[in-house]
Formats: sequence, structure tokens, C-alpha cells
Amino acid sequence: MGYDFLDTVAFAAGHSDLSPPEMEKLARLAEALGKRPKLTLEIQGRHDPEADGAALKEWALKNELGRRTGLTIELEQDPGPINFTDPATQLALEALADERLAPERLSEIKAVSGMPAASQKADVKSVEKKSAPTQTSPDPTAFYTRVYQELISREPLDENVFSDLSHQRAEAIANELMQTNEIQEDRISILDPMKADDFRNESVTSKLKLAVSE
Repeated sequence: MGYDFLDTVAFAAGHSDLSPPEMEKLARLAEALGKRPKLTLEIQGRHDPEADGAALKEWALKNELGRRTGLTIELEQDPGPINFTDPATQLALEALADERLAPERLSEIKAVSGMPAASQKADVKSVEKKSAPTQTSPDPTAFYTRVYQELISREPLDENVFSDLSHQRAEAIANELMQTNEIQEDRISILDPMKADDFRNESVTSKLKLAVSE
């Protein structure tokens, strides 16, 4: 029908809010719908388990860190990069690691980062005074970064999280067309969610399909 360039809407991984370029795309789609009153639109929200899963896990961990350090994070708000040199963040990560990681795994991360085991903490200063260190030099930033990545990989996700995200994306598209661009509700239908075909440029695409009503 000549509208193939309007057959997808891209979302950032883990998000269901529309970016300005995608809003502009939907405005052009609304213009096409306005010129063709018999056209209807099917919307299928989609998700990428790997990309969306990683983003959702990281947001959940950041939210928990924020809660423990007194920072409130709004839904879908990106609080930015974690400051691994912040004492409060370090304490929160240590507590989460003790709660969620097996002692053996935590010991491995400490060893790779040159950090002393719990039983060795009291002797750190005396060890530092020795002539030539035989172990990896302590790297606290690397340690907390590794702990953070390990916690992300183990962050649980609800079994319905992907279908919910897909539906939220479809609803965001529909609401943009109806509320901002005044397309009638009866010309829009939302299909069952599906897994996305691919993941490109850090975005997950939902599908649009135009049809002619009888």
C-alpha cells in the first residue's frame, strides 16, 4: 500500500515509552489513516527476551540499590550509571551479594579482584606492608562492578513480564494514535504479543499492519 516504512515502531530495550522519532513516525501514519478512512490498523507489541530481559533485570537491581541507599526511582526512569566508588552503594552491593550469591562464588569474585576474603580483612594492612605482593593488587571498583554484573545475571523476572511489556508497547502506540492524533478507537486493534524477530541498534520493534475494512 506504499506504507511499508510505517510497519514497525522501535522501543528501547526494557521500555514501553515512545521516543520522539517514533512519535513522528506515528504522526505520519495517522496522516495516512486520515486520508484513507477505510484503512484499519493492527498493532502487535513484541519483546526480545534477551535484550529486554537484561534491561529489566538491571532496572530491578538499580531500583533495589536505590531503595537501600535512599534513592527513589520512578517506573522506566533510568537513574544513570552506578557509582561504584560511593560508600553507600558499596555497602548495599555487599549486603545483596551476601544475601543472593553463594559464598564460593563471592570468594571467586574477590579473588579475581584481588580483594581479601572475610577472614583476611583484619590483616589487610599488615599484608600491604610486606615487600612484594604475590596476589593481584586489590581493585575495589572491579570487585563491585563484578558483583553488580553477577547480581544482574541472577535477578529473577516474573513469568509474565515479557507479555506485559509487549502489551504496554502496543497500548503506547494505540494511545499515541488515538489521543495525540485523534484516530478513532474502532480503527485500531491490538493483537496477541509475540517475540520480536530481531534486535537492532539497541531497540526492539513492535509490528504494525494496515488493512482495508469491508
